[in-house]
Amino acid sequence: MASLQVPVVSMSGDDVGQADVSYYAENQWSSMRSLVEAKVGAMKPGARARIGDEFAPGTSYTIVLELRGDGFDPSSIDPNLEGDAG
Repeated sequence: MASLQVPVVSMSGDDVGQADVSYYAENQWSSMRSLVEAKVGAMKPGARARIGDEFAPGTSYTIVLELRGDGFDPSSIDPNLEGDAG
């Protein structure tokens, strides 16, 4: 299985030092990366998994992961591309 690559994002702000925000962002990305790797590692093509409370307790948002098989073309599910001869 290919490894999942998630970039680390650095942010800056007037109220918080760059190093503090970068450290927080790296830890959050590391946590999200671990959750995604665990979910995807247990999935088979066609399966769906959700990440929500385990990343941000009490959140009303959910990330839905859907694993597609080899040969899947993401543009095939875009209704704006329907019928286009790409």
